[in-house]
Amino acid sequence: MSAAAQPMYGADEARHIGASQLIPGVGRTNREGAMTDDQGVGAQVEYRPLSRRQVAELRGYVAASTVVGRALLFVALVGTAALVLRAIVRAASSVLPVLSHAVWWIAPTCLLGWLLYRRSSRWTGGPEFRQQVRRDLARGQLAVRQVEAVDAVAFEEVEGCGPCYILLTRDGRTLLFDGQYLEAYRRRGFPWTCFEIREAPESGVFFGLRKAGERLKPSACVPSLSFAERKALGSFNKSCQTVEVDFATLKERGRPTKS
Repeated sequence: MSAAAQPMYGADEARHIGASQLIPGVGRTNREGAMTDDQGVGAQVEYRPLSRRQVAELRGYVAASTVVGRALLFVALVGTAALVLRAIVRAASSVLPVLSHAVWWIAPTCLLGWLLYRRSSRWTGGPEFRQQVRRDLARGQLAVRQVEAVDAVAFEEVEGCGPCYILLTRDGRTLLFDGQYLEAYRRRGFPWTCFEIREAPESGVFFGLRKAGERLKPSACVPSLSFAERKALGSFNKSCQTVEVDFATLKERGRPTKS
């Protein structure tokens, strides 16, 4: 196994990620991984007016056209599954007459629809998230947190996953930034010694990062996160989050970056 493919921890250690070594920070994280007001990142929260672009983005989450579009997609997926299942059951009933009853394709279709509906709330945030977005629109403010970083560790990239960093802040917190969205920021010099995290106060809709300092060169590069580690951290759909990790030990696992 190549260095890039090796997990940062052994098999036994990976099973305990989230309990002792990489523990997601206390507090809520939203569907996009932005840090909400009660998930401290070692910085004061400043509130500013939402821009027109940010208002438009928030409205997009609760617009009637969005709701109708999702409903039509849901009906189309379940309807297609029903047609396929009915065709399969009818073909099989010529060999097994017991399958001629419609319940054999209606029941699996209903089960699939229920599972898809339950799963979709994870992708879209569900009714609670949309209520939070509406409150953000009514409030009309943007939450801005300024982060001061003193060190950074980069993870070796896995194709299709995007850059990944753990930053050590001035007050000793460790923040994980992970995802393809970071590629554009890396081209602009991320990580930085000082930057802003911009998001909606209640829904936590992530509006990106804003540079406020100089480039911070990572002091070490460590093997990429394994699947078990990413799953334990929940980083598959989170842009940034607080994690508890021994930063010095993490650096020892890697190699110094080139000067």
